[in-house]
Amino acid sequence: MAFERVRTALGAAVAAYRSYQMPETPETLNQRYAQRWAYYDGTAFNAAWKRKGVFRDQRVYRQTRLVYKHIAGMGNFYAATVYQGNLPTDGLRLPDGSRGAIPIDPQTGDKANDAAVLTATAEHWNRWNWQQGMTLRPLNASVLGDSMTELIDDTARHAVSPALIWPGHVVDITLDAVGNVKAHTLEYLITREERGQEVTFRFRKEVDGQAFRYYRDDRPWSDPDGHGEWEQENPYGFDPAIWDRHKVVWDAETGTLSVRGLPAMEDTRQALNELNSMLSHAMDYQTKQFAAPIFVRGGANSAQLPDADRERLNIYEVGADGGADIIQFDVGKTLEMLQWVKDGILEENPEASFYHDLREMSSLTGPAVERALGDAVSRVNLARAGYDANSVKLFQMAIAIAGYRLNNGDWKEPTKRDRVFAPFDLGSYKAGQLDMTILGRPVVPQTEEDRLDLIERKERLQFKDSLIALGYTETDADRIITEREATALRRADFL
Repeated sequence: MAFERVRTALGAAVAAYRSYQMPETPETLNQRYAQRWAYYDGTAFNAAWKRKGVFRDQRVYRQTRLVYKHIAGMGNFYAATVYQGNLPTDGLRLPDGSRGAIPIDPQTGDKANDAAVLTATAEHWNRWNWQQGMTLRPLNASVLGDSMTELIDDTARHAVSPALIWPGHVVDITLDAVGNVKAHTLEYLITREERGQEVTFRFRKEVDGQAFRYYRDDRPWSDPDGHGEWEQENPYGFDPAIWDRHKVVWDAETGTLSVRGLPAMEDTRQALNELNSMLSHAMDYQTKQFAAPIFVRGGANSAQLPDADRERLNIYEVGADGGADIIQFDVGKTLEMLQWVKDGILEENPEASFYHDLREMSSLTGPAVERALGDAVSRVNLARAGYDANSVKLFQMAIAIAGYRLNNGDWKEPTKRDRVFAPFDLGSYKAGQLDMTILGRPVVPQTEEDRLDLIERKERLQFKDSLIALGYTETDADRIITEREATALRRADFL
């Protein structure tokens, strides 16, 4: 009994130690995000991963491999659906008349300024290769939980470009009530050659609305070949960065929203570990059958085989009355358990099977598919709300900084394309000259046949109330009815 009490107390102490929340450090942050990314790139549970000690769950089979994974499918799903399609070169419409992947709706109240906002936004898209870049933020944040994008102001190249920041390097960040970045700190190791020797030091960069500050091993650092003076005035008056959180959650300790987000698969991580543990164990057991020993009673047959064959076939001689009992492995029961766990994962993460389910609904229209796959579609729309808000901030800051640099003369010999930013400066946001929003769009785009069918159905509507029920304003409904009546009269006169 005494031994049992000691063992129980020791177990409780170990559990308490493992659950104790240690202070965040750059190392622990990087380890957390590296572990999450390992599920995406397939390196989870490999030898190097285990040596780093990032996974210590004793309930999981120690030879576990990432045989089944849905994280890559989920990350690619959000990368493909949050912003899907092409970007119009004028910021307004594609050649087919659609609004494209990011339907910008300027809301400055001035048509000329609205057009200038669209032109400036499209110019940044072209310079950034945003057709590809727009997919990276949803990919990274859905896998890692959060992701930072920082604007790099390169006056020599006439560029204000977005740079993705590994979230493990963001050791401190301050957000306001609506998620705007007010200040952030980056910290990571740098290895480079200095005076013929390779040196490693800890680099830190602090940014807020007043200044940029740089440190080397916690000391102010002026680098004439890099950033320049250790402390530089921030001419923008704001932190030129956005912080994407895929899932915004509460911080239980502070009772406020956490600055760190959760990845799309966080609620099924343990189930995924259990599934791969069981699957790896089952596969290893089946593999053992290939090398299972063969017992020959009396040894008469084995004596006729060459030694090499006996070794390869793993044959053992036993007495005439000897034998061996082998525990039979019920593959069917194991498969049932594996399927049950897998179904539970896909139930919690329907995004992982979205495209598989979509292929089985080829006869349905876009709206019908969205209704059938509503659980996954609703998650996309929820995620889009956060990504769209940050995209607007990113475009607004980039336009304001570019306009400031152009009008301040920092861009030498500006080109015609540079001058699209001339109507804007750092005061444009407060003046309402950069007000915009990103419109909603379907997760499953309509085909040309779907659109024609919808137009045909709308044209059959002959009553004002029906048009208003579809979302038309009363003025638009009156105009449509009047135009249809006029068209009907012209056709009657022609006949």
